Amino acid sequence: MKKFTLIELLVVVAIIGILASLLLPTLGKARKKSQMAVCKSNMKQIGTLIFMYGDDNDDYFPVANTPAGFTWDDRLSDYDGRNLSNAHKVNGAVRTSWGYGSQLYACPDDSIERFWGTSQDVDVRSYGLTHRQNAASGDVADWAPGVGGWAFSQQMSQVPSPSRTLALVEHSKKQYIVGNQNGTTAKPNSDYDLYATLHDGIAGSNYLMVDGSVQKLTYNATLTKTDGTMSTANGLTDSMWDAR
Repeated sequence: MKKFTLIELLVVVAIIGILASLLLPTLGKARKKSQMAVCKSNMKQIGTLIFMYGDDNDDYFPVANTPAGFTWDDRLSDYDGRNLSNAHKVNGAVRTSWGYGSQLYACPDDSIERFWGTSQDVDVRSYGLTHRQNAASGDVADWAPGVGGWAFSQQMSQVPSPSRTLALVEHSKKQYIVGNQNGTTAKPNSDYDLYATLHDGIAGSNYLMVDGSVQKLTYNATLTKTDGTMSTANGLTDSMWDAR
């Protein structure tokens, strides 16, 4: 029986190493694609829950949070199968140990650790409603014309361009915890640009539009007006962040 020489074994090992080095990047890209697909699926499912909520609430988006302490994801618990008790809705963060956990609100690409105080007994929320805020005049502020704010929100049927208006965005930040009132909404500023969840190693995130579709866009694309000019964080009229 012929035995392999040391040189032949080394050649085989080298070939295997080369093949592995060629294959690993491909596997890594496939994993990233899979994570992005799960994230898109999550956003579409959350969009469906939001529309179900709207059907039962005069066509309004859920408010981001209320004086009673209910966040928008708390309100969706009546539709996502969690059925949170009111006591848990106002507790500030939904604890994993309560058994209400749902991976629906967590993007697999979101790797930021979450803390409630010093505890990590919390559920990750990777998404936020676009921020809505009244100005002193009572009108919706130009810097926050989104779909949901404190105790008030936009009516879905009143959004003039549903296919190019953002409803839900990705955000990787430690305050984004299911049930936590801090970090229920997002607005385009240096903070959002810093913590936006990116996919495929490029400056692109998934966005849920008001019509229920999910689009992958760059941050700058969301600030583009219909005439091709760029809005600013202080003046979002006619950008994708404008739900008025």
